[in-house]
Amino acid sequence: RRRRPRCATMAGAELPLRFQPFSSSVDVSFWQELGVRKLHAWKLDARPRPIAGFFAAAPHPRLPSTLAVRRESFVPAAAAAGAVADVDDDEAAVVAAAAATAAPHEVVVPGVVINVNTAEEFKSIDKKALLAEAGGRIWRAIGAEARGDGSDGGAGGASGEGAADVVDALVDPAQLARFVLVSFADLKNHRFVYWFGFPALAPAPAPTLAAPPAPL
Repeated sequence: RRRRPRCATMAGAELPLRFQPFSSSVDVSFWQELGVRKLHAWKLDARPRPIAGFFAAAPHPRLPSTLAVRRESFVPAAAAAGAVADVDDDEAAVVAAAAATAAPHEVVVPGVVINVNTAEEFKSIDKKALLAEAGGRIWRAIGAEARGDGSDGGAGGASGEGAADVVDALVDPAQLARFVLVSFADLKNHRFVYWFGFPALAPAPAPTLAAPPAPL
C-alpha cells in the first residue's frame, strides 16, 4: 500500500520548523578522566572548562540524535611528576584533539563542563543563565553582531565573551550545536550527578517549512 506524501501544511497553516531534541550519552571513561583532572589539576576551581561532544544523527526520524561525551572529550593532558597538567582551557585545542578520534559518522561540537564542589552548588546553579550564555554565543556565531542589530535572537541573553572569541558559523557549523554540562563528582563514593543543557534559538515569528522534508 502506497503512503501519501506529507504536505507542508496542516489544516491550512504552515508547519513550524522545530529542533530535534538531543539525547545525551556519557561514557564511564569521561567520569574517570574528569575525576583525575579534579584531583590533580582543577581541585576546587569550578570555572567552566571547554570540552568536546560527539554528535551522531539518528538513523530514523523517530529516534533522537545523540550527543556523547567520553575520555576524548578532553584535550590529552601532559603528565608531569605523576600529576595531570592543567592544559585544557583552549577550546580550539580541545575540539581539534577530539576530531582526531571521532568516528566517520560523528561530528565534534564544542561545549563546556562546570564541575561544582558540592551537591548544594549543583542544585542552586543558575542553569537558565548558562543556557542563555551558550545561546548568545550561537547567535553571535551566526553573525548578529556583524549585522549590528544588537538582538539576542530569542536566546535569552548574551554571554560575556566578545565577538573576537566567537567562530563564524559559516566557517564552522558545529558552533550551532553548543552544549552545557554541569556536574558534581562525589569521588569518595564514586557517584556523579550531572545535567545537560542544549540551547536553541527561538526567533519570533517562528520559521516555517517552505516545502515538505526530503531525504538528503
